Amino acid sequence: MSNPLAPFEAENALETAIMATQAGTFPVPRLLQAILETDLFVSSRTEILKDGSGFQPLLIGDEKAPMVCAFSALSRPALHRERAGYVLRVNGRGFFQRLPAGYGIALNPGFVAQLAIQANMVDQVRKELAAAVPPSP
Repeated sequence: MSNPLAPFEAENALETAIMATQAGTFPVPRLLQAILETDLFVSSRTEILKDGSGFQPLLIGDEKAPMVCAFSALSRPALHRERAGYVLRVNGRGFFQRLPAGYGIALNPGFVAQLAIQANMVDQVRKELAAAVPPSP
């Protein structure tokens, strides 16, 4: 039986952490912290202008549980370039904070080292981030 997922060799510390989490040697809370502290590469179906307009993320899942496709290295979105040929680089923390309620994250979809972060977990992380940041004056 062949594996339909693309092979994966870690290109950075986040990818090493993802693989270690899959192997059970790196705790999930530390992986989530690493995701928040790292830049992610989010696929877009349309060109993204300098002001951020035009961004149309590549989604997987269904209407009840849509997931935005994001990647842990700039080389990874190429796997889906036929469907989404543009990429937005965004800090993980900012990505979680800006993601609308009801959306999950598919990190590295199509690769052996993929991770699904369901919408309820994204919402929880967003609440924790908001609680940790003091309000601005």
